[in-house]
Amino acid sequence: MWFAKMLAMFFIPLFVFATLFVSRFHSWAIIEHPDFDSRPDVYFGSWSVCSEHYKNDMPWATVPWYSHCTDAYMDACFQAAMPACTDVNHADHVGFADRAGNNKKYELAWNNCRAKCNTRRWQDYCAAKNICHGSGQNHRDQCFNVTVVEKGLSMATLTYKPRSATPGFAWVKDKDEEDNHCKPIDDICDNGKTLLHIGNLAWAGWFFAAGGFALLLAFIFRSATRKLPIFLTCLVFFLVSWLLLLISWSIFAAELEKQVTCTVVDSVAWGCGDSATPQSMCAVTAKGRFGDLIDPMAAYPLVVTCWVLLTFLIIGLIIALKFIKPPEPETSQI
Repeated sequence: MWFAKMLAMFFIPLFVFATLFVSRFHSWAIIEHPDFDSRPDVYFGSWSVCSEHYKNDMPWATVPWYSHCTDAYMDACFQAAMPACTDVNHADHVGFADRAGNNKKYELAWNNCRAKCNTRRWQDYCAAKNICHGSGQNHRDQCFNVTVVEKGLSMATLTYKPRSATPGFAWVKDKDEEDNHCKPIDDICDNGKTLLHIGNLAWAGWFFAAGGFALLLAFIFRSATRKLPIFLTCLVFFLVSWLLLLISWSIFAAELEKQVTCTVVDSVAWGCGDSATPQSMCAVTAKGRFGDLIDPMAAYPLVVTCWVLLTFLIIGLIIALKFIKPPEPETSQI
């Protein structure tokens, strides 16, 4: 019982205080790209969005020339990256897709084609073209596995700038701070104000949790005459923190289901103009479900965990309340 009491009265609020503080340094969400994709990841914090992309000017993508993605161009992409798969006379032709490490060659074939073809067109060609004879389902799986590069964008509606107009830049690097890799959330997604509120509520929840923890320490070490008022104030602080955290993560959970519009770097370069290369990058406007565009990150489960712990802590404090005796009234010595 002594251990349970110490756990509830000290270690749980200490853990909540420390975890909420640490969560402020983590991101709420991420746009994560596979290793073979040259795009850096994008991290959504409480008040800003950060990525290595934002250190450089990013041009808008214009409407791609669909006719430039020809079978001949696609053949060249595959032949350059995986000649053993396309040449039936090659010694490694049979079972090519089954060999360990050959997924890198499929990824290279996609990268070679991204200047003029999108990923869906590449996958259809890879699966339908009669290449890699004898690999069967493994070949089709290798083709499909490359499409993880489209995570988020595959379910979104992409908007390109018209070719007739000068597209301009989706964002420009900060001239005053060359190494600044963060942008205000409003500059990237149209739900920026909601995400700001989520961060502010979580921060306020930490503030009240810190106050509750300080009052709990005061309750433990104060004299008996002041214990009840301190205990009640401590309980109120934890209740306010519990409510703020509940609102914060509930709003974020609801936001995952909403339609949003964000500016992102396209997975392919076929909208980057006639001079695009496999290394070219350009931005598009993506509209879709927020939970499809991003993945929740550390701050979200940390806040939910702290809210659950606060729930148990508050229940324990309410139960303990009946064992705290109010100070006895002073009596006259006359």
